[in-house]
Amino acid sequence: MSDPLAGMRTTYCVSCEDQFPVSEFSWSDTDERISDYYGRHRKNATALDLWWCGNGGLAFLAGIGFLAGAIFGIILGVMMSWLIGLITGTVLAIVGAIVGVVMREVLFSKSIVKRVCGVDDTRMLR
Repeated sequence: MSDPLAGMRTTYCVSCEDQFPVSEFSWSDTDERISDYYGRHRKNATALDLWWCGNGGLAFLAGIGFLAGAIFGIILGVMMSWLIGLITGTVLAIVGAIVGVVMREVLFSKSIVKRVCGVDDTRMLR
């Protein structure tokens, strides 16, 4: 919730157990609408910053990692046997996707948040 660059559009209401736009919620300590908070902290972000920190960057790097693992598994399958390639490709595809997600968080999101918002941890924003 605290990351204004993450691209959250909806959030969950515990009271009624339903999803609603973030514009319908406010921070309890300041009474500022969450959508206003996002806008205030996003003003220095470029479209590319928002893409990398949002679902686009996440899907892209997870997909690249997944494909790299799968391709390596296929190459092993051609070199050894299709069963080894299938098992190795599946495992490496999953590991590759996880590595892609971690890379996005460590290499892209953290540095973009620091540059745009001026903090290492968005929970420190006010």
